[in-house]
Amino acid sequence: MGIGGKERFLNALIRGLHGNGFDMHVCCLRERGPYYDPLCQDGYALSFLAKKRGVDVAAAIRLKRIIADFSPDVVHTHDFTSLFLFSLASRLGALPARLVVSLHGGHVRLSPGKQALHSALLRRCDVAIGVSQRQVERLRAQLGTRASLIHIPYGVEPMPMHPSTDDREAACAPSPLSDGPVVVMAARFEKPKDQDSLVCAMRQIAEAFTSVECILAGSGRRLRTIQALVAEQGLDRNVRFVVGTTEVGAIISQADVCVLSSFHEGLPICILEYMAAHKPVVASDVGGVCEMVRNEKEGFLVEPGDPDALADRIAFLLRDPATAKQMGKRAGERVEKQFQLRTMLEAYAQQYRALA
Repeated sequence: MGIGGKERFLNALIRGLHGNGFDMHVCCLRERGPYYDPLCQDGYALSFLAKKRGVDVAAAIRLKRIIADFSPDVVHTHDFTSLFLFSLASRLGALPARLVVSLHGGHVRLSPGKQALHSALLRRCDVAIGVSQRQVERLRAQLGTRASLIHIPYGVEPMPMHPSTDDREAACAPSPLSDGPVVVMAARFEKPKDQDSLVCAMRQIAEAFTSVECILAGSGRRLRTIQALVAEQGLDRNVRFVVGTTEVGAIISQADVCVLSSFHEGLPICILEYMAAHKPVVASDVGGVCEMVRNEKEGFLVEPGDPDALADRIAFLLRDPATAKQMGKRAGERVEKQFQLRTMLEAYAQQYRALA
């Protein structure tokens, strides 16, 4: 339950379905993260497995005991590690629950050996859910008919064009560095996110817009690397870091342009949050990004790892606020039509009930 799109999704799923005919118990693997305590305080059931890296039989035993005590109808895993741990727990004793696996995109970066094991485990699950259509099609070609694959995209709450920001989110938002334009990227400082390309692009943009500000919101192991790159590029006056917050709405609301530069994605939820806030998007054309942002409609898609293309498209939107506003309007409309949180929750509820 750290800070990331998968965790934001899971937090919304837990809160959206709890009490609506569902009882949930969340098992966190290696760390509790910033969502853990708020969920506990709000009365949700959570357990921390304290899993060590590698094959951790003790953590599998703890998971087996939790499942045996809770006796769920459905177990839902969200990455390779949790799927493998459940498989290991099942080998330690029969666990009759039906198995749902959500594929958020991280599986494409597994080593060849882990990918083979992952595919074998997917063939044994009851339902595998891909967050992007492209992801489902690739897995279907890989696994054939030996796995039940369906597509359920993420959903977010639509926002008004000019939302009022509550005190909690306002407290997380940095004060503007100037009255110039603002570029925002909200993403973990981890691979495959590519803040590097955005920082290099900002060097070009800062030459044309001297008062431009870039806000990089997130946390992760590459934070210091990106901070060092900002200093190396001479952008300390233009780049602001916001670290460790789960409340990104107020930060996104300040943006003139929202960016996601990355090398691999499933269906990045931060882009839906950008679009729900009626912001134009510039993003790397990877994974299911094109299923959300249509090039030249809700924003621009560029090749991954291309700072020049990022700089060109961001600068275009900063120079043409009328086009940026129109793209943002279309983005908000697209979220309302195709990526509503309510629709996502109903789809998961239907799958759970069918299996139970």
